[in-house]
Amino acid sequence: MCGIACVLCCENSTERTSSTIDNIVKESLKRRGPDCSDERSISFDTWKGSFYGTVLHTQGSDLTPQPVYSSESLFLWNGDVFDGSLITDNVLHHQSDTSILNRWLENNSGDVLKMIKMLQGPYSFIYFDMKRRLLWISRDALGRHSLLWDIDDISLLICSVGHKGMNTLLEVPAAGVFCFEFGNDSITNISLYPWSHFDKISCDLPSTVVISDTKLDYFDFTPKWIEFKTYDFFNAECSENSSHTMDNLLDNPVVLELVDKLIDLLTNSVQKRVTVRRSVCRNCSPDQCSDDHAKVGVLFSGGIDSTILAYLANKFVPQEEPIDLMNVAFDQKGSFNVPDRKTGLLSLDEIRSLCPNRRWNFVEINISRLELAEKQQTHITHLIHPLKTILDESLGSALWFACRAEGHIDNVPYTSSSKIILLGNGADEQLGGYTRHRNLLKRTGWNDLGIQLIKETIEISKRNLGRDDRIASDHGRQPRFPFLDENVVSFLADLAPWQKCNPVSFPPGTRDKLLLRLVAVKLGLRQCASFPKRAFQFGCRIANSKEKGDSCSERL
Repeated sequence: MCGIACVLCCENSTERTSSTIDNIVKESLKRRGPDCSDERSISFDTWKGSFYGTVLHTQGSDLTPQPVYSSESLFLWNGDVFDGSLITDNVLHHQSDTSILNRWLENNSGDVLKMIKMLQGPYSFIYFDMKRRLLWISRDALGRHSLLWDIDDISLLICSVGHKGMNTLLEVPAAGVFCFEFGNDSITNISLYPWSHFDKISCDLPSTVVISDTKLDYFDFTPKWIEFKTYDFFNAECSENSSHTMDNLLDNPVVLELVDKLIDLLTNSVQKRVTVRRSVCRNCSPDQCSDDHAKVGVLFSGGIDSTILAYLANKFVPQEEPIDLMNVAFDQKGSFNVPDRKTGLLSLDEIRSLCPNRRWNFVEINISRLELAEKQQTHITHLIHPLKTILDESLGSALWFACRAEGHIDNVPYTSSSKIILLGNGADEQLGGYTRHRNLLKRTGWNDLGIQLIKETIEISKRNLGRDDRIASDHGRQPRFPFLDENVVSFLADLAPWQKCNPVSFPPGTRDKLLLRLVAVKLGLRQCASFPKRAFQFGCRIANSKEKGDSCSERL
């Protein structure tokens, strides 16, 4: 994970502007990228500015400082290339994607749009073409990495993370690739080259942005199933025993084919995310790091999403390396025996029985209400900014402590040394995991539920991902989201909603995310497959169920 920022302002303006990057922002960026930081100042016409980058070294044998610069361009890259026609897996194990992409841009006249079409993986970037006076920025099509902006016609600020004092800072919409054209004393044009699935209605764009007719093909979210009339895909004898019901479903070869396909895609997704990395933990240099230091961790509630990720990671992380399972709990009347702790320990036993040769570090992260309040007010609130709801507060705070990963293993103090952390974001939105999905199906039917699942997948950037990236990366760890791999998302988007869940007809422990529950059963994770869905903020007991999640948080 890296931190990127740039500021450009017109020095001839009578309004007060600054051509330097806020020191508080710099400190936040250094926490994201503790291995290296650098800054480059530029001036042209009446403009002055600065480009600043920090690096968390996770790819390639040699670290590539940022910004990468020449007399013609400056490049800041915060991303992970996992697939696509531009880079092969073998190359990624030996070279950083930053240097590869910059070299490609130099050899192809800075053709940003062509480059983007050849990449798969999460990213945000800033690229300044000095010769043409063009600044290109983007978040990937799902918005998996954070990018914020504050723009007007005489100044521009772009950064990975800000703070509460930056009142006009907003998240850059994950709508496509933006291009800023600079005149002598003003920004003359802001163009958006949108993703093919871009929806102007659901995207909050500045009024000055001109939307290009040139669209970038990425995801096809067209509901191909909309005219189907048969909704009984999951047709099996149901019983109060959810395990028996799921066994009956797996006897259906049509259902089994989908389950096997999803297993293959998730396996490939996890493999890329745990192997495209350096074999060194966050605390050591390559020549000092021991095999018994964890390099990979999982945010582990013991629910179906995180348990599947841990089980699949076991296939590709070297057996001599432990895997850290981060399980967070908040003080509940003097106890930390919260629901996620209970399911975490149950799933730990199951995964140990299936993978007995692995050392699984179950990290119990117990947080007092006093420490929670202190960190929220002094630190976490700045990372969540510009979001500010109670839901943002509870989810963001829980994730911050989980990714800090300071806790105990068997009552012995322990802080995770993992540099990569797997998160289960995206499973609920794509597979019908929320109560609101069941309620919508009851009210208006399958087609509306299917459209809603697609909408939530498209909008996950502004609901969750920007915030979660800012929060998790603050500890110098890189969050990776296997359920949001492009191939997984494309496969699930093509399925009808009744091929992914059955939130009304089936008994609890089977109906939400039913396709994923069947994946768990097929993998041998039978116990976690039937655990009821529980939202993270309630499972770890950080949230107050009497508060409305969409209300503005006074604590933030």
